[in-house]
Amino acid sequence: MDGGSRNRQAHILNALILAWIWVFTLLKWPELPEEIPVHFTLAGEPDRWAAKTWEHWFVLPIVALGMTALLYLASRLVVRFPQHANLPQKAVFLRLPPEDRRPILDVLTGLLYRVAALINVQFGVMQLATYRVAVGQSPGLPGYVKVASVVIVLLVLVLTLTTILNVRSMILARAASQDRGPGLRGEQT
Repeated sequence: MDGGSRNRQAHILNALILAWIWVFTLLKWPELPEEIPVHFTLAGEPDRWAAKTWEHWFVLPIVALGMTALLYLASRLVVRFPQHANLPQKAVFLRLPPEDRRPILDVLTGLLYRVAALINVQFGVMQLATYRVAVGQSPGLPGYVKVASVVIVLLVLVLTLTTILNVRSMILARAASQDRGPGLRGEQT
């Protein structure tokens, strides 16, 4: 599976997660009490309640959408202005021809799309938990919110590290094949 296919899958995943967050938020609006929790302690207990207003209930979906938009913008900027990207072996990368840069940029943009998906999952989990507290189904944030938060942070770290290592090896491999000449790169002569 090429980078484009994997990135398309990430786009679909992000769209589905965002759609779920927004549909859930819209459908649960009528069920909310007059006051809803808007902040929680580290222990998961609600420590601030506010009136049921659109801005209080829709803040998490709006932030999720905004974060996704920022990460997608960052991916476009990386492709358009790779000289400003913070990548390993940047000088070597910038000497590569455009056709050798593209797969590397696909990997980098894929990281941003997957991080967006993980952030969206986190916001979805938080919105669900906030609803459960608001309607009295739970006295505080359930344990799964804390577990999801830790798992998502670890996944982002692992994804980032493996992507950096992968990008570094891709850059060096493509640079080495450039040094050997076109006949050794698997191209038809």
